[in-house]
Amino acid sequence: MINVKNSAFSLAMASVFLVSSGLSSAGAKAQQITGNSLYDACRSDNSVMAGFCLGYLIGVIEGRSIGAFQVLAQLDSNENAEGVNNFINQFLGHCIPDTASNEQLRDVAVEYLSKNPATRHETARMLVWQAYVEAFPCQ
Repeated sequence: MINVKNSAFSLAMASVFLVSSGLSSAGAKAQQITGNSLYDACRSDNSVMAGFCLGYLIGVIEGRSIGAFQVLAQLDSNENAEGVNNFINQFLGHCIPDTASNEQLRDVAVEYLSKNPATRHETARMLVWQAYVEAFPCQ
């Protein structure tokens, strides 16, 4: 579903670890990434922050797809893989093309965050979802 190159993926995963380690606090409260934080990371010239951006976006897309699959699997679907993927896309409300690059996905998120500064304080996962629903509507 997503074009992930091994080196870019490895950098992104390492970046997620490093950045999340730096964002942790002494308390047990879970930290949520805001649109402001994601916007800054995605626009950064720092390779660790840029890797965090891509890793976060890939994680949001893949995590939602896996979560949707788990819900839909409970429906005992006899669909083939393509049918299940189409159903997941409809369920999520966006149909990201298989040919979309990681950079394109980043650009879509950054453009959405740039055009919606009044909501950037909200959780990044919701803002990313809204960006992809708007940019990649299902037919």
